[in-house]
Amino acid sequence: LSQTQHECSTPMIKGYFKGNYVRCTCTSPQGQPQWYTGGQKVPGTTKDLSVSFDHSIFDRKSAIILSSSSTIDLCPQNGKYTNIRHTTTCLVSKHKINPAPNFHFIVNGQIYRGKLQNDPSVYKAEFILSPSNYVGVRKVMCTLYNTITDQSKAKQTIITIRNAPVIAFTYSPAVPEFQKGDTLRFECSASGNPPPSLTISRKAANHQLASVRRKKKQAILSYKMRPLDCLYTDVYVCSGQNNQGVTRKDLSVTVNCKYREFRCLEESFKEY
Repeated sequence: LSQTQHECSTPMIKGYFKGNYVRCTCTSPQGQPQWYTGGQKVPGTTKDLSVSFDHSIFDRKSAIILSSSSTIDLCPQNGKYTNIRHTTTCLVSKHKINPAPNFHFIVNGQIYRGKLQNDPSVYKAEFILSPSNYVGVRKVMCTLYNTITDQSKAKQTIITIRNAPVIAFTYSPAVPEFQKGDTLRFECSASGNPPPSLTISRKAANHQLASVRRKKKQAILSYKMRPLDCLYTDVYVCSGQNNQGVTRKDLSVTVNCKYREFRCLEESFKEY
């Protein structure tokens, strides 16, 4: 009800009031009326009932947002994240707001409707986050909206999602085999939280070629080899590491040399 005065034609008034004040007038041909609320007499009332409303229901402590964890460590099973569920709950006491508010959750600019949960004392909604889609530090914002008073209140929680590095390892030019004298360029990149360090190394030679440490979630490392020699035939490894784990990817490189060069090389080894 939005009017400031209501003539009683029925013995009960129910409604939601938008204003800060309402006056209800009840007349009865059978004598002095009496107002009741919640089955109890309202003392000191006659035919007029004046009610003031405090709409400051959304003070700083009225809305509460809870996170099932502030830090999530993603642990892949067979290279995949499975059974990952993170719950954020937003709630407000029922005596703070009436009727039930609308709930919305905002993550990365995307808005999700919160599903109202059945609870005897609070209105609450839950949002299930898929952490594997939101690696890093994420803000989950909950907004409660009172459809009667047009009031809203937002509350946020911060969740840190950590994971082992995810590696990409390529070389160029993308050819199956190289010739002596060619130029080869490796590029190794990794994303993860905390920020990963990167290394490029030769597997058989057990030799590290390059390394880098980044303060950002994404790290990139490049390494150029030229001119190539047949001794550079090997398996090359890109490794990304942080405190969540180590991830590696291998690339096999073949450098072709002429037969006589291999024969000379073989004879020089015998002399040595």
